[in-house]
Amino acid sequence: MGKLVQEYMEILQKDVSASERFWTLEERIKKDRKNPGLIVEMSRRRLLSNLANLAAYGVIHKSDLEEFSDKMKKDIEEIMDYNGIDYK
Repeated sequence: MGKLVQEYMEILQKDVSASERFWTLEERIKKDRKNPGLIVEMSRRRLLSNLANLAAYGVIHKSDLEEFSDKMKKDIEEIMDYNGIDYK
């Protein structure tokens, strides 16, 4: 989160008009909100898709899932393979 705040600060410190900084920052925040590493609605029903999305965005890795069931790990790996995502 600290890195994200730093990137927002860099946008605000650019030597461009205030309106351009505003719209650039607004667009960036809108894009970042879609990233599951920022906000995730958790429920049992969404667990597999949330974990797969977090893995796809590189927020979590295989090593983070060591304590999950073998079936869950296999399902996530299959989703990554199906979507052509290199999952480490």
